[in-house]
This record gives sequence, C-alpha cells and structure tokens, in this order.
Amino acid sequence: ESTPSLTKHLRDGDIRNLYVGQETELDRMFLYMGWAGSAVSMASTPIQKIVIDEAAKCQMNIGSEANPYDLLRDRQKTFSDISKLYAPSTPILEGDAFDIEHKQTDQREYWLKCPYCHQYHIAKHEYIEFEKNSAGHLLPAAHYKEDSKCSRYVCPACGKIWDEWKRWQAVQNGIWCPRDCKVNSEGKIEGKSFSNPLRGYHITSFMIYPGFITIANMAFTWAKAQTALKAGDKKPLQNYINSWLGENWVEKEKETAADKLIPHIGTHKIETIPDGVQMITIGIDVQMDHIWFVAAGWGYRSEVWSIEEGRIETGDVRQLQNWTPVEELVIKN
Repeated sequence: ESTPSLTKHLRDGDIRNLYVGQETELDRMFLYMGWAGSAVSMASTPIQKIVIDEAAKCQMNIGSEANPYDLLRDRQKTFSDISKLYAPSTPILEGDAFDIEHKQTDQREYWLKCPYCHQYHIAKHEYIEFEKNSAGHLLPAAHYKEDSKCSRYVCPACGKIWDEWKRWQAVQNGIWCPRDCKVNSEGKIEGKSFSNPLRGYHITSFMIYPGFITIANMAFTWAKAQTALKAGDKKPLQNYINSWLGENWVEKEKETAADKLIPHIGTHKIETIPDGVQMITIGIDVQMDHIWFVAAGWGYRSEVWSIEEGRIETGDVRQLQNWTPVEELVIKN
C-alpha cells in the first residue's frame, strides 16, 4: 500500500486484489503466497521461481506430507531446467532440516581483504578483542556499548586493528569462496572446487555496513549474552550465534567419563526389587492396539534400577476393558 511502484502491478492497483493461499494475477506474472504449515498452500500448481522466507523456521512436518522443501521442489518439475528456489534464513540448530539443505550446497564463505597486509580471511568472532578487568573477566556489558575502544577487530594475519571503515573497506574488497578452498594473497581461489548447481552463502554481521552494525554492537551483545548465561539463560547467546554470526546453535550436554560410571553398574534379576529402591515408576507409551512400558526403581541421589520392560498386547486401546493387562501390571509393581 505504501509502495505505488509495486501496487501498480495488481489488478486495478488495488491491494485488496492481493491474495494469500490462492493465485494472484499480476500484470506480468502470477503470484502464489502460502505458508509452510499448510500442505494445501503447497499443492501441485507448477511454479518456476520460489522464495521460502526464514526457511529454518518453517514447520518441517506437515502431517503425513513431506517437508516444505520437497513439496516446493515438486512444484518446479515443469521448469526443471530454468527453476530457482531461494531460501534465505537465520540458522537455528545444527543438524536441523535447514542445516541439512545448506550442507548440500557449495557452502560459500566471504573472505575479507585486510586493508593493511592485503591477506584474505573469513571474519570470525574470535578475532574480536575485548577489554577486560584486572581479573581477566569481561567488563559489564554497558561498557562495550558506551565506549567503542573497549572492543576491536584484529586482523589474524598482521595483527593490525581495523576501525569500522577499514572493516567496510575489507568487505568491499572481499571474495566469495566455496568451502574447502581458500583465497590467496593475489585474490585467486585455491583448492579443488566441485561443480555444484546449488549455491549456499554464509552471511554474518561482520559484512554489514557500519551505519547499521559495528564491532561495539557485537561486543555489547556478546557480553550481555555471557552475563545471561551465567544466570542460567542461554537464549541470548543462541541468538548471538544464530542472528549475529549466522551459525548453527549446538546443544552441548555435560559429559560423564565412562570410568566414573562403571563402578555404579550392577546386576539383578528382572522383576525383582533391589535393596535401596524407595519408589517405583511405570512409564507407558500407548499405541493403537498395544503399549510399551518401563518399570523403574528409584533410590537416593537419583540411583535407578530397571525392574521390568516390554510390550503388552491390549487390542483397541479405545476400549476400556482392554486396559485390564495394564491394570494388572500396575498392581503387580
């Protein structure tokens, strides 16, 4: 409505003639707008060019249907040689559907050219230096926002500090390079580059014009995320990794060494209750005509024993009388 150069393409120039979930006829093409959670919006209409906005956040499972990427590719079969699918997105989790799609591309990285030494490198968070207190800890986050001298970007090749305009100069002289290759000092791509029709580009905040994002902005956001992490909130850090660095968030669980677990492993007969059991729980997974169950005995300090597990054939679980075997299981334990 606020852009006449776009609305003029609608029938009668009327915004009410723009439709979601059905065909919109423009003066020079047909437009379809749908949503990832609706299989109907991804029906079999042939389409040449497709944009999936925020592809990583699309609802991947659509009932019994395939995921949105596959459904949309099916719509492009008519235009197999001239079709394009563009899927820009903030990444979310390592190993999710969007990450898998990206790894099928040539995974291009943007190499910045240092204005001092003229060497190329991929900009990374680790090249930001932070002012710290006498104990070697980060300053309160506000310091990085209020004083741009509290953080700086340093070239990993020559060690020179870039101000914001040197960073922008490095961006303007940068080069896209496929994964597993590198850019030499002459600006030539070295390494074995395989022919891949699927292009993938990793865009980070380091590539953004200084009028919008500065190293001080990034340092402030990072420091604030570290403060939240110490308080038990990891979401601000995930947002920094996803939105500012354009990288996947990796969930890390605390690992316990095997040699610490082995002394705690014991044996006992099935369907017997070992000494130390203070409480028994029964976990039940209900299916259409049977259930799976696990009976566990719990002791102090989260010590646990497997007492019994298995499958019970019940027949149609919607019939109350078929739950008698489950009732017997509960009474027995």
